[in-house]
Amino acid sequence: MRIQRVVEQFFFIGLVVKRKIDALLATLVISVSHKNLITISQLASDLLEHAATLAHLSDQLEKLYNQLQNQSDLKTVEAATRRAEQFVARALYAARWPYAVDR
Repeated sequence: MRIQRVVEQFFFIGLVVKRKIDALLATLVISVSHKNLITISQLASDLLEHAATLAHLSDQLEKLYNQLQNQSDLKTVEAATRRAEQFVARALYAARWPYAVDR
């Protein structure tokens, strides 16, 4: 059940980031039409940050999949699950970007 919860949290984070990207893009279009350069630069920075978070999330989910594939050793499964849980905790609750912490 822990693995299922972790995977669900991965997809939840992905959905939240994708929705933030959609909102940033919509706001960016409005800012471009108003020629607000300061807002455009801030939104572009935020957009890159969220895109990088989404890419890192995908990498972490693939890493979890590869670590669990054809695995029968309980200690290895436990370690992979624990690392995934730590990533999810950092992604959901930490003030820092998830990819800014140790890989």
